[in-house]
Amino acid sequence: MNILITGGAGFIGSHLAQWLLELGHRVAALDDLSTGSRGNIEHLLPNDRFHLVNGSVDDSNCLQHLVAESDLIYHLAAS
Repeated sequence: MNILITGGAGFIGSHLAQWLLELGHRVAALDDLSTGSRGNIEHLLPNDRFHLVNGSVDDSNCLQHLVAESDLIYHLAAS
């Protein structure tokens, strides 16, 4: 399953991403890193089923593409 986590580099989002990867899913984490931290997901970056997208939920072009590719979305970002 392809899963999008908005706010994926935050404390909760990063732990959710790790758990979903352990279950065998593909995870895209969208985060503008304004409150999240790359350090929270650094250990996930080598996983070929994980992808960090440095962007904002306010960017409709970026979000539209990610949503179209996702089977499930966890919306943890705030704007």
